[in-house]
Amino acid sequence: MSENSTQRSKKRGIYTGSGIVIGAAIGLIFGLLLLENIVVGLIIGAAAGLILGAIMDVLRKP
Repeated sequence: MSENSTQRSKKRGIYTGSGIVIGAAIGLIFGLLLLENIVVGLIIGAAAGLILGAIMDVLRKP
């Protein structure tokens, strides 16, 4: 592998994990405000974040 491709692969991020965290945080807030149930909001937010993060991983070009 060339040195340039090694540097490029180190800069490529993975968005699935951060999508779960951000989705869970937003789901926690909306679950508390709208649904009055923290657990349901947390689960819905984490699922949405997982899906959006996975989509971003697939669509991002290396």
